[in-house]
Amino acid sequence: TADRIPVIEYHNPNYSDLGGEVVMTEGMFTAQLDYLTRNKFKTLTDREFADFLSRKREFPTNSTVLRFDLGDRAFDEFENIVIPELRKRQMVGHFYIAVGEIEDSKDGKAYWDKVVEWYKEGVIVIGSHSVSHPDFRQISSSWAREEAEKSKERIEQEFRKRGVDMDIVGFAFPFDGVPNDIQFLKDAGYEYALAGRLNSKPIQ
Repeated sequence: TADRIPVIEYHNPNYSDLGGEVVMTEGMFTAQLDYLTRNKFKTLTDREFADFLSRKREFPTNSTVLRFDLGDRAFDEFENIVIPELRKRQMVGHFYIAVGEIEDSKDGKAYWDKVVEWYKEGVIVIGSHSVSHPDFRQISSSWAREEAEKSKERIEQEFRKRGVDMDIVGFAFPFDGVPNDIQFLKDAGYEYALAGRLNSKPIQ
């Protein structure tokens, strides 16, 4: 059984950042999914991952989490590349939603409709990526608490509007910006948090 489970972090399949230092192409993305498929990796849901981190359940060593940070930018790539490729391989992706980016988009309602449908299909699970996508190392504790609470509340509300009761248990920090104190996440009802440069951990 696994003592650690890797979280593979993606944005969109044609992502580029830091002046081209961090790059992803559609071909690289599908090749990685093919590798996971050939090696019979199990992609965990948010509930399974939370249970693993809190030592409630065990999973095989060939287990992983596929994380995607989702906002308005490049939504069409999620719809036309990510979802079909996950669906084809019967994989589960974690979509961490930057709520404000979706709400401020002219296509926001359509985006929510699609995300809920993908969730109902079982091809994705949902987590929070905050409301306004701040660096949590640079904001006040009250602002951080509000970002955590409001994003969770708004996502669950959008799902309830569409007839789906669900509970957000995972949070992904924007900019991998983890503050010294993350008690506010536990207070808001989250069970784990992710950051690209730190190990994922349950919220104690």
